[in-house]
Amino acid sequence: CLEGQSQWAAALEAYLRVVALYPAETFYPEALLRGALMYSALDQPAKALPLLTELINDYPAADCAPQAIAERKRLAPAVTAE
Repeated sequence: CLEGQSQWAAALEAYLRVVALYPAETFYPEALLRGALMYSALDQPAKALPLLTELINDYPAADCAPQAIAERKRLAPAVTAE
């Protein structure tokens, strides 16, 4: 797993590919979250927020929605400060 090997950019590319190609799949919300987390790991919180917002707004019942809400709250001040 690229993410487990701290290969954030490669992992991000893989998650964004899933987001682009498989929007109707059940794993789509998780791909949004993981992509956002990779942006965060790459110190790009402004790019993470739209993915988190999409997950929260469009998939509020997803298992990963609570984590997305927490991550958005954590990142929002960093984006505001930019």
